[in-house]
Amino acid sequence: MHVNTYNAAKKTYSFRSRMFTIICLIFLSFILIIGWLSSYFTSVLREKTYDNLKDTLELYNHQLSDSLEELDIYLYEMNSYSSDISSISYMGDVNYIYNNIMRAKDLLDYSLPAFSEIGGLFIYAPINDTFIQSHKLTNDALAADYLRTYLRSLNASSNLDEINIKTWFTKEINNSYYLIRILRINNTYLGAWANVDQLTSTFKNIAEHGGNVIYVTEGGVPLCENKLSGYTFDVESSLNNYSIFTMNDKSKALLVTNELDYCDYYLLALIPLKNIDMQLYTIYQILLIMAVFIIILTLFLLISVSKFLSRPLFMLENAAVSIRLGNFEQKVTADASNCREIIEIDTAFNNMIDEIHNLRVDIYEEKLAKSQIELQYLKSQIAPHFLINCLCSIGSMAADISENQEVLPKMIQTLSDHLRYTLSDRTTVALKEELLFIYNYIELTKIRFPDCLTYESHIAAETEEASVFPLILLMFTENTIKYNMVMGEPLQIKITSYMIEKENKKWIHLTHIDSGDGFSSDILGTLEDINNKKPSQKDGRHLGVHNVAKRLALVYGETAVIHFSNEPGSGARIDIEIPYIPFQQ
Repeated sequence: MHVNTYNAAKKTYSFRSRMFTIICLIFLSFILIIGWLSSYFTSVLREKTYDNLKDTLELYNHQLSDSLEELDIYLYEMNSYSSDISSISYMGDVNYIYNNIMRAKDLLDYSLPAFSEIGGLFIYAPINDTFIQSHKLTNDALAADYLRTYLRSLNASSNLDEINIKTWFTKEINNSYYLIRILRINNTYLGAWANVDQLTSTFKNIAEHGGNVIYVTEGGVPLCENKLSGYTFDVESSLNNYSIFTMNDKSKALLVTNELDYCDYYLLALIPLKNIDMQLYTIYQILLIMAVFIIILTLFLLISVSKFLSRPLFMLENAAVSIRLGNFEQKVTADASNCREIIEIDTAFNNMIDEIHNLRVDIYEEKLAKSQIELQYLKSQIAPHFLINCLCSIGSMAADISENQEVLPKMIQTLSDHLRYTLSDRTTVALKEELLFIYNYIELTKIRFPDCLTYESHIAAETEEASVFPLILLMFTENTIKYNMVMGEPLQIKITSYMIEKENKKWIHLTHIDSGDGFSSDILGTLEDINNKKPSQKDGRHLGVHNVAKRLALVYGETAVIHFSNEPGSGARIDIEIPYIPFQQ
């Protein structure tokens, strides 16, 4: 009723309707229009550019393949129908075939212009080491010189079989790459060469847009001597779809690759993305204007919203942070906002704080009561267990009272002190007090078993005033003597304590070691699972061990650690780690 009266007195508005309007304006305008359109147009333009370049490279490949195939056919026919070439191929004395050589040279000069892509033609007769060539440009003479030297050297070493006569291959000559074709027809080698740069010079329209068309190997190595010679391209990635390649200067280029039919190489086109995207300049301007408009509109709306949301949300955030840090007294002021939804949230939040506070108190009191009951129950189990063991010892000594008339009263008095210690309602004692009762119990045991029991302790001075619960170590000492003490056989007990640090906090490490038979594998496995399930104790064995572990869990929670093992070369070992808490009276 208080909230409804407050709402009636003040003008309110709907928080949900205002937030819905803001979300629609920002996300529908900015993301759907600007982002989608920009991405769509860019993707479409790049795909169209790729398709066009791919078609151009395919057309070039087919045309050049057809032209080079015609060249092969022409060379075969020229060899068949030219008697001059036949004479050169079968006569060893050059003096008799001089006129044939000159006519063969004229034939090459006449044939070369018919093949616009070819830089030169040649004929080589191994029988008389005659090399005849015809070329178009001055630079092509370098390729002719290379072929002359190459063929004559192979002929001289009888290695002409090493020549690649299956397909066109490339060779770098004086910083220029050449495609070379060699055919073996009977005893004659005929062929041609073409400058790679001349072959790609037909792509002038691509060069005008800042692009490059080059030959590359199967491994993506360029066959050129320009700014692209230092790169290695992934030819497979752009055979069927375009890929983006990043240059050394961080600029990006669109990559298009086409496999060539006439050789084992690829034709690769590289177009800078900035040159492609420039075609969308007008569209980008329009999108930019729209983006600026939407940003200004968004800022205006956000400023308007912040005026009626900032203060209540800030107060609600501070209250939530306080709860996360454990302060459950922080509440939100009821009149922080005029918004109906925020008023309802603030009221529900304050009610939740009150409920949490009440629940925490109830749960804490219930947990504390249960812990006290369980601790007393565990202690009541351990104390009778210890009493029975001591009474058994007294009974055995009473059988020969004449021999033990001095020791027996002392042992009874000690048992009385121990019962007073174990049955007291104290939940914590100092570690040095626990060690004192252990020492008294061992001394009495020595009287019954003379020259059999030895006790060794190494207690760090800073641990003596540590707070522990009673019987945390005494129970292990009593169990050791009960199950391992045999008249005439030596038994040693060693107890140590020292301080350690974990996660910038002080801990006490307690160790109890005996020289007895140790734990069997079955019992050891049961004790190691003690935190997960209660071991079966049909005959009461190791009941005290289980209860100590349970008390550790109740007093210290999951932070305490107890570990059971066998000491190498000795008997049972128990390691306990508990937080260091100074003992207070």
